[in-house]
Amino acid sequence: MGLLGNCTICSPICVGKKFSTCQTSKCRILNSFVTAEYYLDNDDIESSQKWLNTTKDLLNPEVTDSTDCFVYSLQSELFYYNGLFQFGKDEARKGIMVAKKIKDKALLADAYFFLGINQFELGNYKEAEQSLWISRDVFPNTKPTKRLRTVIQKEHIYNNLAQAKIKLQQVDSAFWYNKKAYEFAVKSNSRRGIPNTEQTFGEIYLIQKRKTARQFTLTKVWLQHSKASTMILPCWITDF
Repeated sequence: MGLLGNCTICSPICVGKKFSTCQTSKCRILNSFVTAEYYLDNDDIESSQKWLNTTKDLLNPEVTDSTDCFVYSLQSELFYYNGLFQFGKDEARKGIMVAKKIKDKALLADAYFFLGINQFELGNYKEAEQSLWISRDVFPNTKPTKRLRTVIQKEHIYNNLAQAKIKLQQVDSAFWYNKKAYEFAVKSNSRRGIPNTEQTFGEIYLIQKRKTARQFTLTKVWLQHSKASTMILPCWITDF
């Protein structure tokens, strides 16, 4: 288990000391990373990146553990919010390599999720779908353990699969995935998951409404054309 192991943001070891008073490298790593997460949660991307850079500088490059996965995950997310999706993909792939090495399914699912959403933003919808499928399949069914950084949950995976299905014009499949995402979100009382799935439902219903309206218009045109044809045909025969 890495330095950031099962520590939570409310844990005294994480926030009990200010960074400047830390006496150990472990304390500084924990404190700087928690601070980076804090700023991300408050939408201050620049400050979050600054503190994450501090965390990176303190890590031992010769040690590979779950701490690296947390750092790659947060960095991928920060690149995502900054619109640097190719860099976000690169960080996610680093996380995948480490998660496989330490055999942590939750972190592996998390890394594939961030790979998928960055691929999505680059317009690689099929690749994004594949990555999100892997995230879904490797996600552990065991009760989640408390960690310093909350790893991605099922509602996030399924909701983003629904978004990929929308882009792939598979609306029925999108509805099914989003319905599952909504069920997971309600069950876990997800602060972000519930509104995200509700928004996706809105997108799906709008697409279905447009599709229904388009079908109605085409049917109306066809009926009008058919009616006009039956009126013209006798005249054409008579004139001949």
